Amino acid sequence: MLKQLSEEIYVIPEKEFDANIYLIVEDEKTLNLIDTGTGLNCSQTIKEIEELKLKLKRIILTHCHIDHSGGLHRLVKKFSPEVGVFEMEAPYIAMGDTIVTVASFFGVDFPPTKVDLYLENKSFLDLGLTLTVLNMPGHTKGSIVLYEPVKKIMISGDVVFPENSFGRTDFPTGNGKEMVESLRKISEMDVEMLLPGHMPPILKNANQNNKKSFQMAKTMYEQGFL
Repeated sequence: MLKQLSEEIYVIPEKEFDANIYLIVEDEKTLNLIDTGTGLNCSQTIKEIEELKLKLKRIILTHCHIDHSGGLHRLVKKFSPEVGVFEMEAPYIAMGDTIVTVASFFGVDFPPTKVDLYLENKSFLDLGLTLTVLNMPGHTKGSIVLYEPVKKIMISGDVVFPENSFGRTDFPTGNGKEMVESLRKISEMDVEMLLPGHMPPILKNANQNNKKSFQMAKTMYEQGFL
């Protein structure tokens, strides 16, 4: 069920094997989607979007894994939005890759989808909120977080999670050392609201969580567990 987190941000919370889907209202006519879930619950996602009575302008993916991108093909077919993906991950979406997207891990197909916006590190996205695109490798090589410095909002994909945790590094293009470095950078940023790919959002003072996530990853890496 759709939940409102702030004046312009809604979330469709994750279900089993799925990921959180964030909706950002751009203006009185349009909205944007961050991630799509696996597609297993796409009918419900479509219903939630239609009930807002706003045009879906863009879909932005935090990374290519199927639990974040599996619904893309169907949502594009239904609403015809632009699709934005970090430049390093875009080919996997455009080619319908099943290895790096881990679709093969779940034994499903991954239809190719045209990418319209090849996002670059430190570029800006105007989605109503002006978000900075930051490449934070570790979970995948092309993972991104989206950061709004005035309201101190971070949409973190599978880089950093609540409960002092972080994304796994054992899927294709994952890397433990890079994850530690990405979490170090995040731990030094000022984040009030953390909107993760999994688990419930942190709506206040996410800094403490992010610092502990970094320390946890650093310790695990030093002990050879990451």
